[in-house]
Amino acid sequence: MSYNPNNPNGQATSANSAPVVLDTTDSGYLSTIATNTGASATDFQASGTISALNGTVSITGQGTYTTTASITGTWSASLVFEGQAQDLTWNLIPMNQINGTNLLPLVGPITSNGLYNITGGGFLQVRVRASAYTSGTVAVGLDSSLAQQSMFAITSTPDMFMTGASAQTATVNNILPVTSGTAATDAYGYHSASVQVVSTGTAGTFIFEGSNDNVNFQAITVYNQLILTGTPITAAITATASQFIYNFPVSMRFIRLRIATTITGGSIQAFTKLSQTAFTPSIFQVAQATTGNLNTTSTIASGTVTTVSTVTAITGVNAVATTNGETLGTGITTATPATVSIKATAGRLHFMSVGNPNTTAVYLKLFNVATPTLGTTSANMNFYIPASSTIFMPINISGLFFSTAIVYAVTGGPSLTDNTVITTGCEVNYSFI
Repeated sequence: MSYNPNNPNGQATSANSAPVVLDTTDSGYLSTIATNTGASATDFQASGTISALNGTVSITGQGTYTTTASITGTWSASLVFEGQAQDLTWNLIPMNQINGTNLLPLVGPITSNGLYNITGGGFLQVRVRASAYTSGTVAVGLDSSLAQQSMFAITSTPDMFMTGASAQTATVNNILPVTSGTAATDAYGYHSASVQVVSTGTAGTFIFEGSNDNVNFQAITVYNQLILTGTPITAAITATASQFIYNFPVSMRFIRLRIATTITGGSIQAFTKLSQTAFTPSIFQVAQATTGNLNTTSTIASGTVTTVSTVTAITGVNAVATTNGETLGTGITTATPATVSIKATAGRLHFMSVGNPNTTAVYLKLFNVATPTLGTTSANMNFYIPASSTIFMPINISGLFFSTAIVYAVTGGPSLTDNTVITTGCEVNYSFI
């Protein structure tokens, strides 16, 4: 050791030597790492196994900022991360799974191997504890570091798409994942869902359900995108040959699509999108528990109304409120293309969808002509419909105006004058004024 005039007693300083500090706890050992500035930083490390309920592996957290936990082994249990503050009580603390797909902060329990990060100092000790235990041995490695690390800056979770198990008919708790079974789908971090149920079945029922404890499930309120009145659905849905999309808010941790009674006449399959975007209904429905409160009868004579002091009756309102002036229609096109007249005079198209069951694409053609001739008359609009899919036409709230007539056809080619035969007819739904 060299002599330092500023330190005449001869004690070593951080500028010319690194102190060795022994850990007085039994939770691990302490190593010393020199920094670029001549100061020293310390890491506590510990390891152990858990093979029983409430088994723990702990490490000191004093003077550190970050704890990293490596969880390995073959086991079945629920693990939580806990920190002990100055009051000596243990509390749950949040962590990030560094090598997982869900990067949002979690507050246990975890049930799988992985590498986890806990950011934030101030704990006397940090530990991993088995809050539930079934079998096996959990290998735990802990490292508490002076290095400052930040949790991932997560502002949103990417939309998640799931293709459910195909050809489902038997009663089962959840058909949303690729392999159907008893486990529900964890929707943590998502705010809305859109599930398309592609069905060839003609009987049997399925129902959407949700839960926070993953044990007790209740029916979820969903909305069929093709029901223009926006009527909510909470009961089991009867299977039909269709490709309906059901939208709903995700206000619970776990969701599932359960086959309540056996599907017959065919099968069903779910295609799911989970989104961070908050749910917004496309249609707002106004309801009144007491029907009489919405019922009125009135007659107003012709002429100019300048002052109304008392309204005794109003007639003609009920019909407008019931239909909103729109006419609904549906149909299956023929394999040999033919024109279909929605309205023979001027009108406004407000909604249109095409379900294509074919393995090749088809094309929806719209004509502003009363009697177009396929193969000769050019379509005014032409839409691509991918194979085995349902497409909803991009029509704004004002509708699509046709000055002469509203006529459509579905053909196999993209040309505006095409009349190519398709293999199987397509399902078309629409509404117009």
